[in-house]
Amino acid sequence: MFHFLKPSAYLKLNQIAASRLIYTTKINNVKEILIKEENDCITIEGHPIESDRKDSLVKLPKSNGPCACVLCRLNLYNLNYTDVLILNQFVNPDGRMMLPHETQLCKKSYRKVQKLIKLAQSAMLMPRSPEYECYGPWDNLNHYYEFPKRIRDKPKSIIKREYWK
Repeated sequence: MFHFLKPSAYLKLNQIAASRLIYTTKINNVKEILIKEENDCITIEGHPIESDRKDSLVKLPKSNGPCACVLCRLNLYNLNYTDVLILNQFVNPDGRMMLPHETQLCKKSYRKVQKLIKLAQSAMLMPRSPEYECYGPWDNLNHYYEFPKRIRDKPKSIIKREYWK
């Protein structure tokens, strides 16, 4: 049986996943306990106390729109397939890529990370998923990718024509 989540439930899941990626100092909500006795009724109340280190806490920037993804926030635009420690954070233990709502990446970064993970898995730098297709025995050999692709030198345009005898 399939269970579909409401859009509000997806938002809650996204907020939980995003909160796991960001570590900030936590505000300790210290409360003063007040006990009041009126007639035959005892009331116990907790009133929050202002922290004396409130000025030294890290404050997150508040924006009206959605927050930028982790890679965009850290300016990690030039990722490479050899950056295995970063790419491993977006892969499940069995070698499959996590879903977009679990990774909290924007669409552009998600596609890029997905492509880089496939390259790293084909180069055998990361564990492969069980569904990984091997096309032949040569697939287990080492792969090396060159980024960005180099443009071949044009020696005839650099060296004078008279020297090409």
